[in-house]
Amino acid sequence: MNSSSIKILGTLYSPFVRRILLFTAHHKIVVDTKFFTNILDNKFPEILQNNPAHQVPILIDEKDQKTIYDSRLIAMYLMDKFHINKFTFEEEQFLYLINLVNDSAVQLLLHERHGLSSIEGGKKIKIKLLERIENSLTYIHQNINQFENWNFCSISLYCLLDWITFRKIYDWECEGSESKFSGFHHFMKKNTSQLNVSETNPRNFI
Repeated sequence: MNSSSIKILGTLYSPFVRRILLFTAHHKIVVDTKFFTNILDNKFPEILQNNPAHQVPILIDEKDQKTIYDSRLIAMYLMDKFHINKFTFEEEQFLYLINLVNDSAVQLLLHERHGLSSIEGGKKIKIKLLERIENSLTYIHQNINQFENWNFCSISLYCLLDWITFRKIYDWECEGSESKFSGFHHFMKKNTSQLNVSETNPRNFI
């Protein structure tokens, strides 16, 4: 197999990395990948060298000598490089909310890991984060008809919903929510067979 000039650095659990893997698979963009484990507790020189924030995903395009380290910016770069339709204004708005929910969910995960949710200040922060997640997901669900096409925006929503379920952060699938988030259930079921979705399921790597 020929090596690509584009390399993706990431982890097997990150929904932000998964976005890029599904996006490149959908558009048949060949990339090399390198995965790291437990980047929250360990420092990896290769990641730190390419992103001072020590976060993934990171795209390295050796041919064009470009290094990009934000999933949205990586998608924009690939859209430009491979002549793919760019985000509409509406998609940008939804991506903002999806990223907001994803970041809030990561904060909740870290709070739980470090026991911060059990202290008074931590409880208040947890409540606010959950409210933000609830309100944003409700709005996105009200506009689920905007996610009919399998593009970066839909991919990002799929990765978000699957990840917060996997991490047990916000159970939008819980009993009694079928009617409230019925559109999400249909959306997830419809896209389960999309290219590379099964292969990048974080449950595969437990």
